[in-house]
Amino acid sequence: MQWNQHARKLRPEEIKAVFVDVDGTLVSLNTHRPVPEAMAALARIQASGRKVCLATGRSYQVLGDLKKRPFDAFVCSSGQYSILGDGSVVREQYLANADIQALCDFLEHKQRMGDESFDMAFIGLEQTYFNHVSPLTAALSEELNFGLHPLADFETIRNGSWLQLMYFGGVEGQAEILQRMPASQATRWHSGFIDIMPLSGGKGDGVRAICEIFAIDPAHAICIGDGENDIAMFREAGLAVAMGNGTQAAKEAADLVTDPVDENGLVAALAELGLINS
Repeated sequence: MQWNQHARKLRPEEIKAVFVDVDGTLVSLNTHRPVPEAMAALARIQASGRKVCLATGRSYQVLGDLKKRPFDAFVCSSGQYSILGDGSVVREQYLANADIQALCDFLEHKQRMGDESFDMAFIGLEQTYFNHVSPLTAALSEELNFGLHPLADFETIRNGSWLQLMYFGGVEGQAEILQRMPASQATRWHSGFIDIMPLSGGKGDGVRAICEIFAIDPAHAICIGDGENDIAMFREAGLAVAMGNGTQAAKEAADLVTDPVDENGLVAALAELGLINS
């Protein structure tokens, strides 16, 4: 547990909302299930009258049993889709159609050339499609409980509305894709893939939208995460916590660096902030 130099601090009574990332923060890297002690701690915080919300790179479709838990809100698809616990949609933002058309032109060209190395997931409001699935992508999807979604032809992709894309590959392929998508940006919360979203998107926008609905100043919210896609919400919050298993960039952007997720880092952070008894 370490406070960064020049860290912001909030007294417990100043904290009105808690936004928690899912993978690597609430969900174990070993079991790929929510850490029971962390779930219990969040329930105690919620019982104290504070809002407890999830903020994840995952789409709402693949949150599984977490959707059934009584969280106050869900910031999904790295901020492109935000929904209250009662089902009311707060924010819904899609990638620019021109970017999707240019991406399809590129992928179709690669396919005609026999290059099928660009595995991508196209994430819509109710359906997710792949354009191609390699054994490596299949294994990674299974590891993360993302699921193997149907394959779609390019006509379906061109005519769809997409909240977020995932590219299963490295930096070189990422650059080729973004070169053709000027209205989009990428962020990475796992070494095996990137999320692609609108330039105006990100978890920070989702956190701000949820806080506005609850009439809470984001300066009275804390955000906890482990990946580069969490940095945008760190900037919105009054205080940011990075997990010990997080990326170096996330740790540097946070006020407090706690223990790793599988060493009860989330619970330790909540205790350090005075939100639960240690």
